[in-house]
Amino acid sequence: MAMLNKLSHEENLPGRTTVGNRTHQAGYRYSAVGENIAAGQTSVGQVMQSWMHSTGHR
Repeated sequence: MAMLNKLSHEENLPGRTTVGNRTHQAGYRYSAVGENIAAGQTSVGQVMQSWMHSTGHR
């Protein structure tokens, strides 16, 4: 995300398009994986409030 200057759950880098791909490529084994990302907020409370008001994150 930092390399692309873009906040997204998906990337356009070959082999790193999803959190699952990125986790696997880093050498981790998992049965389930997820990620929480945020930008622009200045506190943890603001991040949580943003997620709680986002239908897709509740």
